This record gives sequence, structure tokens and C-alpha cells, in this order.
Amino acid sequence: MTRDEVIKIQMVIQAAYPNYNPPDKTITADTWLVLLNDFTYEQVLAAVHAFIRTDKKGFAPSIGEVIDKLQLLFGEKEINAVAAWTMVLKAIKNSTYHADEEYEKLPRIIQRVIGGPQRLTELATMENLNTSVESSNFMRDYRAALEADREIQKLPPELKMLTNKVCDKLEAVNSVKRISVSEERERATKEARPMPESARVKLERIMRNDNSIK
Repeated sequence: MTRDEVIKIQMVIQAAYPNYNPPDKTITADTWLVLLNDFTYEQVLAAVHAFIRTDKKGFAPSIGEVIDKLQLLFGEKEINAVAAWTMVLKAIKNSTYHADEEYEKLPRIIQRVIGGPQRLTELATMENLNTSVESSNFMRDYRAALEADREIQKLPPELKMLTNKVCDKLEAVNSVKRISVSEERERATKEARPMPESARVKLERIMRNDNSIK
């Protein structure tokens, strides 16, 4: 988008909002150009038109409000929480032996919430999986991730890239933590020793005597 195109958009806003009168139009145009430079003129104009058509407050749009409309019109379509959990549940059913493949099939934002394929394996091998509790926890975390992702998408490309790198590192750390917990549980299970026969017999004798007293 060029500076002349920004000025055209400012004229559209002024036509719709006669009270819109920035104190310094040069600085205003420069600011809009810098903060909206990663969008095309046609996209920004469409977003401004959409804002004007739906506005009920009578105030000219801020840059943030224009970006909200840009995300609504041109951003990636979001998967709602129920649909996201349905995808996870389908992945869990095939994750006893194929967690890696199932994890890779999931959208990136769902992967971020799950944390790694080992979590799918953990859920798939639970004897009594409480889907009600798990779905509630997942959907809560997923909605929070969606909200965070919406804010990230508003950032300039270079900041967006940096933020995604940070998220990837956090995801990797969480994945390692989950693996450590799972391995510790597995190790504890393998190292668990059965009760010696002599001790088991004594325990049963004590319990029988206790029941006879009652």
C-alpha cells in the first residue's frame, strides 16, 4: 500500500465521519502506512468499508479496529472448540501405536495445545479416559490459544515470526516435560515388585482374623 492510497482511505473515513479530523494529517498518514503496510490497499479499503457499514457508535475506526476487520475478512478461518476436540478425539483413537502420524495431521494450533504426540499416546492408553474432563480442559486451553493467536496475527510480519519462534520453543519444552513424566511413570511401573508370597499369606491371615473379631 502506498502513501497516496493511505490518503484515499483517510478521505473515505472523513466522508463517513465528518468529525474525524486528525490534528496532523501527515503524521496520521505516515502512521497508517507503517502499521498497515503488510496489507494491500484493496484489503484495507474493504476493511474500512466493512467497519463503516456495521458501526453503530459513530466514531471513526482506529488502526486496531481496522486490523480486526482485516483478520475477520482475510484471516485464516478458525476451528471452533467443539470441532477441534472432535479432531483430537479421532486422533486419540488411533494413537496407541500411531501417535506421531496422528499428531502431524492436526492443525498447528491444536498441536500447540496438545503439546506433542506422547500426550495422544497417554490419553489413548488410559484405562478409564474421562472424556468429559479431558474435553473441558482441552477446550478451555484451546480457546485461550485462539485468543492469543488472534493477537499474534495482528502483529507486523517480523514480530509475528519472532513470536511464533518463541511459541515453538515453549511447545518443545512442554513436550520434553510431558515425555519425562510419561517415562517416569513407565519406569515406576516396570520397577514395581509384586508382594512376596509369604507376606501375602500373612496379610490374608491377619485380615481373616480381623473379620472374625468383628
